[in-house]
Amino acid sequence: MRVKAKARISILTLLVVLFVGSILLNVAFAIPESIMGTPDDTAGVWLFSAGTLLPADEPTDDIIGTAIFYGILDFIGDTPVEVFDFGWGLTEPPPPGQEDTTMAEVNTGLTTVDDFGYLVNGGDDDANHDTGDAGYFEGGYDPTGPNMIVADGVVTTGVLGPSEAASAVAAQAALGGFEMFIFDDAELSGMNITLSNELGLSINIIIDDLQINPPTFFHADDTLVAIDLDSLVGFDPKVDFIDTIRVEDDGIPQAITDAGDTTLEIDAIATLHAIPEVSLGTIMVLVSMFGSLGVYAVRRKRN
Repeated sequence: MRVKAKARISILTLLVVLFVGSILLNVAFAIPESIMGTPDDTAGVWLFSAGTLLPADEPTDDIIGTAIFYGILDFIGDTPVEVFDFGWGLTEPPPPGQEDTTMAEVNTGLTTVDDFGYLVNGGDDDANHDTGDAGYFEGGYDPTGPNMIVADGVVTTGVLGPSEAASAVAAQAALGGFEMFIFDDAELSGMNITLSNELGLSINIIIDDLQINPPTFFHADDTLVAIDLDSLVGFDPKVDFIDTIRVEDDGIPQAITDAGDTTLEIDAIATLHAIPEVSLGTIMVLVSMFGSLGVYAVRRKRN
């Protein structure tokens, strides 16, 4: 038994050394890195892992962290006005108790990206919005304000990076043309994503349990669902916009029982900085005068 225990400790120590060593090498040499995502069967949707062998051994969280540093991401759901509705079920496997049942818990969990690729918050219930089985989040920008989510005019190639950016412009370019980001903690939980607006647009995206499942130690995959509106099927980047995001746990139990909570844990929902939304009446006038190109130009005017 002592031999087995020592062997386990040695393996764990080796993994920690390798993990810390890889971080120190990246910091010391500041090696710019990029990562190719895995396309979903819905055009415009790509999946990225934070770690494929060791936790956080991919540059995904570094790229996102740089975007946060330069302030080019807005977080959805970190204030009550941005939460239109939410519901919860029991976390799986038992015992339950981490599911978020209050507005304060939801807002806290969606404040920022603080549990994607970071071991420090691995067991931190406050770092995520825990929906539980068949639980959901529905929200968007303040509906009384001017902001909405639109395409940025860049069609993605499915690549994030490089991880080193010397300016906000470079950091936004490193986001690869994606405008929307949903961060899922640990093993990928199946989810149904619905993007919609007040004019009747509704686009559904289905992500399966363990749709990507690299052999990351400690099940610390952490998955980013990135959405490019310019290539998203059913979205016209010239005239369409998104004002409501709904993310719901698929309610299907996972076979894995040693990976902690396997229901949906949303670390954050982020978008590129919003632009002012013009009124429906203004849209109709612009369409009648200039066609879709007039609306396209006005809706890309920054705050």
